[in-house]
Amino acid sequence: TGPKLLVCGSRDLLTPAHDAGSLAKGLCEPKEFTIVPEADHFWLGHEERLAGLVAAFFLKAFQGQATRPEADA
Repeated sequence: TGPKLLVCGSRDLLTPAHDAGSLAKGLCEPKEFTIVPEADHFWLGHEERLAGLVAAFFLKAFQGQATRPEADA
């Protein structure tokens, strides 16, 4: 399967870091799991950090992959 990114905040009360970590452990590679200190479920005040993690993940995941012509149609 393809690459997976799981990101949670240390103060997330809806999806606690422990639960997200358990989910991450059950996933096959490649995967990345990150806990953002002090972030809650809604990422208030941590939006730039989250955006950076997601952008870096996609750059890494798709680095070197050419766009398939049929995907552009």
